[in-house]
Amino acid sequence: MRSGRSTRSGFGRRPRVDSAGAQLPLTTLHTGASGVTWGLHELAERGHADVRLDLRNAARRAVEAWREAPDFAERHQPPVRTHASLFFGETGALLVACKLAPTRELADDLHTRVGRTRTTRRTS
Repeated sequence: MRSGRSTRSGFGRRPRVDSAGAQLPLTTLHTGASGVTWGLHELAERGHADVRLDLRNAARRAVEAWREAPDFAERHQPPVRTHASLFFGETGALLVACKLAPTRELADDLHTRVGRTRTTRRTS
């Protein structure tokens, strides 16, 4: 382990926050590792990039890091931001991981997360 870093899901420790109060480094689909990973995958699939990173592993690590310390705290007042959010919650990271490194467990977790979103919308 290098000085000043931990092995926390391979992303290092997350002691800092950005101006919006998000844990750094970011892991979400909209502003973090999940979105970058998906973007790199799509560029490589279309022949526009020679990606030498293990994107499957990066997608799994982003989910693990988010679960250890979500990027954002939940907000139920506008602007609403929940852990089920596609862009700012676990849902986006799970979606990318399911696309790049599918497992039954990830698919079940994504299904559960999306189900919670639908339930929340009906009761709100």
